[in-house]
Amino acid sequence: MKKKVIASSILLFGMLAFQPTTVAAETTEVSANCPSDYVVMIPPDQVITERQAEIGEVSIYGTIEPGKIIRLTTTSDEFIHENGVNKVPFIVKSNNVLWTEDTWNEAELIQGQEKSVTLGIEIGEMNWLFAKPGSYRAKIIYKTKIE
Repeated sequence: MKKKVIASSILLFGMLAFQPTTVAAETTEVSANCPSDYVVMIPPDQVITERQAEIGEVSIYGTIEPGKIIRLTTTSDEFIHENGVNKVPFIVKSNNVLWTEDTWNEAELIQGQEKSVTLGIEIGEMNWLFAKPGSYRAKIIYKTKIE
């Protein structure tokens, strides 16, 4: 009897070893993400010699997701005299109106057809009149955000 059990066990294990094996098919999911890509063009550094002056254009070209916009904001400080003491405030304007931000949509970003905004600065008449002679420096800071 013991020989029968051993023979049956060997036969059973042998059959199991040669059974076809099924393998479940697996998949690999691949995704792609094309990032937004854009360039902001701002006016170059320059010397202002009048209380009102056009400083150039700001524009943006590139690509963003459909339905999104690029918001460009500006902040500025005051003109500071080279002596570090005297200050002269100014504002950034476009079309004779205070300008601090604008938006560009997908259609306005096409290179060669991009929207541009002409900027200028204005120093108040009394501030200009009483400004001490000499060199002053100020910064206009541009920031963008996709919304």
